[in-house]
Amino acid sequence: MPLTLQLVFRAVGFHGADIRNLVNEAAIKSVRKGHSKIYQKVDVLDKQLLEGMGETAISVFYSREDMIDQGYTTFGYLKMQMAVAHGGRCAERLVHGEDVTDGGEVVIPASEHTSYASPLLLKVYGLQMLAVRNSALSKTRAKMEEQQQEKTHVVDSNFPLFSKTPKRPKLQKTQNPDESPEIPKLEKEVSSNPSNPDSAAAKTTLFSDLGLSEWALQTCKELGMKNPTQVQSHCIPKILSGRDVLGLAQTGSGKTAAFALPILHRLAEDPFGVFALVMTPTRELAYQLAEQFRAFGSCLHLRCAVVVGGMDLLTQAKTLMGRPHVIIATPGRIKVLLENPDISPVFSRTKFLVLDEADRLIDVGFQEELRVVFKCLPKSRQTLLFSATMTSELQTLLELSENKAYFYEEYEGFKTVDTLNQQYIQMPKNVKEVYLVYILSKMEEMGIRSAIIFVSACSTCRLLSSLLKELDHEPATLYSLESQSSRLASLHRFKSGQASILIATDLASRGLDIPTVDLVINYDLPRDPTDYVHRVGRTARAGREGLAVSLVAQHDGKLMKAIEAEVGKQFEKFEYKENEVLSDITKVYKARRVAKMKMMDDGFDELVKERKKQKQKSLAEKGLLKNKKRKRKSKDMSS
Repeated sequence: MPLTLQLVFRAVGFHGADIRNLVNEAAIKSVRKGHSKIYQKVDVLDKQLLEGMGETAISVFYSREDMIDQGYTTFGYLKMQMAVAHGGRCAERLVHGEDVTDGGEVVIPASEHTSYASPLLLKVYGLQMLAVRNSALSKTRAKMEEQQQEKTHVVDSNFPLFSKTPKRPKLQKTQNPDESPEIPKLEKEVSSNPSNPDSAAAKTTLFSDLGLSEWALQTCKELGMKNPTQVQSHCIPKILSGRDVLGLAQTGSGKTAAFALPILHRLAEDPFGVFALVMTPTRELAYQLAEQFRAFGSCLHLRCAVVVGGMDLLTQAKTLMGRPHVIIATPGRIKVLLENPDISPVFSRTKFLVLDEADRLIDVGFQEELRVVFKCLPKSRQTLLFSATMTSELQTLLELSENKAYFYEEYEGFKTVDTLNQQYIQMPKNVKEVYLVYILSKMEEMGIRSAIIFVSACSTCRLLSSLLKELDHEPATLYSLESQSSRLASLHRFKSGQASILIATDLASRGLDIPTVDLVINYDLPRDPTDYVHRVGRTARAGREGLAVSLVAQHDGKLMKAIEAEVGKQFEKFEYKENEVLSDITKVYKARRVAKMKMMDDGFDELVKERKKQKQKSLAEKGLLKNKKRKRKSKDMSS
């Protein structure tokens, strides 16, 4: 005797009220849409299953498109797909909504990827489906493999960024069933010389050539964007065509517009929320991206939400329940929100996932957060990754995504823009503050509107801030120990011109686009050349000129040479007169002593120690502490 439909639903994860609700909704929507082909009466049904329904005809298997339209992506279509995915061509046709009431029997063989509690038999008129139960050994093996995957590095053979497979078209009468559709192969374009006028991108000189809507073209015109950059020319048409994209381009080359414009173009065609999820490594960059999305979508009544740490969690949850069109988030906070079962369904129809500054996000430190995000998003999404630097993780991801993604590489290796003048000053470590004050005193003379000073530690950021205030400067600061409201206030002061100096850790090294920044000072050299490229990329953006000056102490020589080797340029010496620099040494030293005393009085050192303990505890819980130490050791040995 055939088992009931209820048992089939139980086998794929539905129980009790969930079964009744699903069938009730399916019945109503099926009758409304008039699916004569595939809505069938079921011979044997549990009384509980049909409570309150009588003889209403039900439709269980929608076509894939109909299921998505009805919002069943995460539980209706995907759950039922589990029950038929291994049943051969007949079962696949069933999922796609074709008439298979031919009395045939569909056998679902044992598989390491499907587990059933008992053999299932469903009879829908003449159709019988038989699911063969997996052995206990297969279940155990699958569970062990799943646990092992959680321990491995974030980029492996199961990394779910480019996981969707090409959609199989419906079989036509004239088509040979044995012929498989052509699968698009990996498409890679490299432009080693972005300024070359003979390149393919250079021939596309207008936004109107990219396939964007008229409103988007008008918006670009109003924002002063005359011609598309290379990354925009290459990537926008591919995104509009539905391809997954990995774009590698210089800092300040317009990568944000390269993904924002096509996303908003698609949103205008079919507006709903949540349409796109954009992830970024820092809170400040998240707010900047939101501003840019709002500017590009100003005529669309765009609803854009920022979800980052340091802000009220309940307020953010309510915002997400309102289903904004675009959500821009940092990994940690979005993970916390997605773990709420009421919020995760909000993303069931999301069309786009964007990883901005992808080289930083595809990092072992965000492994747990990314896997939670991928689990909640539909596999039918488009995935877009953009970065200014290629890393080993991105290279591994590219190799794993073969035949699925379009890869645009504006250049190979590390590169800084030609309009950036890169210089250095060598000095003893104990007089770095003296040389820093000297450079800042020359800003007006050199025609510099504003400057960013990069340091390697929060304590250095606090010390320099207090020191410069003693010398009548009013710098803004940006580092992780500040509250989120203070960080936003500091960034606003700097952007608005109220402060001409920003002292920051690498929180400010990625993505921030502030047109008035003419000077970047590396007070502490970064240990990784990738970080150097991102830091100096805060100036000389969008074709403008800029200056980067690195302070090189006696033990920084090897590190400086490594950076020069990576970017392929030899830096010039910053011109100065030593007697002018040292004329203020007494005043600077006095200001440094006062700044250190203030830090001691404020208990700043204790705050740093406490935050360091919390960070180490968090890394230990993720199992990343040993990996981080090993990675740091290898870097020290290589340098």
